[in-house]
Amino acid sequence: MLCVAQPRRLRSVALLASHLFVFNNDNDDDDDNNDKKKKRKKKKKKRKKKKRKRKRKRKKKKKKKKKKKKNCFDYYFHHP
Repeated sequence: MLCVAQPRRLRSVALLASHLFVFNNDNDDDDDNNDKKKKRKKKKKKRKKKKRKRKRKRKKKKKKKKKKKKNCFDYYFHHP
């Protein structure tokens, strides 16, 4: 099909192809790096959030003081 195509059409196909491959190649690394950076930032944020959550949970949990049971022996023999 390409062999039969007119020169003008061929030129437009070539331009399209060059646009797709050449121009995108320049920014490909930058985009990749940006994506990686964004992912890293997101992970960091998530980790911080989890840490904060854990801290909050830890703060909430306090041990209750156990009430001392009255020892009958103590009560009867050590009180006047």
